[in-house]
Amino acid sequence: MEDKRLEATARLLDVMTTLRRECPWDREQTFDSLRSNTIEETYELADAITDHNMEGIKEELGDLLFAAVKVARFAGIDPEQAAHAACEKFIRRFSAMETAAANDGTALEQCTLAQMLTLWQQAKQTVSAEQESRKSARQ
Repeated sequence: MEDKRLEATARLLDVMTTLRRECPWDREQTFDSLRSNTIEETYELADAITDHNMEGIKEELGDLLFAAVKVARFAGIDPEQAAHAACEKFIRRFSAMETAAANDGTALEQCTLAQMLTLWQQAKQTVSAEQESRKSARQ
């Protein structure tokens, strides 16, 4: 593979394909079992973060990524498309934050953490409302 950053992603997808084909336990998964597993992995990552356990964070982050991709594949969602959509959503939200800060006469870099959190919440609402408006217009 040309891009070294994508080797692990390709390997993860290969492992999942093999598991789906060869592992009876994997074929028996349901949305409920995937939900439980994803929650469990999230809490394990949160615990490692709380403990500042860098090796634990690395391990649990990998487990959570695996769980997220497993849910995507189970649901018939292309994980790459989901990642692209998440990037686009983040970019729109960040741009909305910059615009809101500029409208208040402040550069985003000069905002306090509390101000940025407020701007982030506002941006989430703004972007969500824009998405709903576009969906309504298409229908």
